[in-house]
Amino acid sequence: MNKPATQIYSEIKDYYTKIIDSLEDTIFIFDLQTYKAIEWNKAFSSISGYSDKEISSSKFPDNYFGKQDQKQIKLATKEIHKSPAKFELSLITNDETKIPFEYVLVPIVNPEGKTLICSIGKDLRDCKKSEEALFTLNLILSSLDEGLDIVSSNYIIQFQNKYLKDRFGNAIGKKCYKTYLGLNGPCWDCSMREAIKQNKIVITEKTTTSNRIYEIIAIPFKQSKGKGNVLEVVRDITDRKRIKKRNEKKSS
Repeated sequence: MNKPATQIYSEIKDYYTKIIDSLEDTIFIFDLQTYKAIEWNKAFSSISGYSDKEISSSKFPDNYFGKQDQKQIKLATKEIHKSPAKFELSLITNDETKIPFEYVLVPIVNPEGKTLICSIGKDLRDCKKSEEALFTLNLILSSLDEGLDIVSSNYIIQFQNKYLKDRFGNAIGKKCYKTYLGLNGPCWDCSMREAIKQNKIVITEKTTTSNRIYEIIAIPFKQSKGKGNVLEVVRDITDRKRIKKRNEKKSS
């Protein structure tokens, strides 16, 4: 027995509603001419804090964004026929909390031939927190009065803090033995190699081409793929060594 067209349409609509309701990203479809809400998913109503009744009677973007963001959205919709628009905005929730979002606006045409706008929003709160944490970490590393770097098992410098960059230049991607010691090959007593081999902290002293003496503390660790690396703490101990040497001469 063939199903009625209305039943088929209803089943298809229910199927796609379940799909968009399962998404973590917000989906909000609105009329290009009136900006009235047409459809939205559970993520949008949950994050925004508005009821379905409130959303159905509201306009996009007036009820959900500040004035500057509203202007940006309305300007983008005027050019939407050329290409999808993408930008960052702050969604204002029902309790007036501002949440950073990345939005993509895409034009779609319904069965009646009417142009609608599908707004897809990605919550950036976790990304922003990560960026803030990374910024804070970089500030801390930049203020240290000792060097920090990460060197891979093939002697490539993967990270340097400001202390090392100021003294040796930005050497990320270069060989550690060439950058720090001016050598054409690895040190015979390489602390990085020994730290990875023995899986323990190894401490050595090295004299650079500028005759500065550094204590290197190599701490082994593995990345998610299991590749060996070391975090090196690099301390200039030149003055300490020279004072010790002078004191030894005086006492002898």
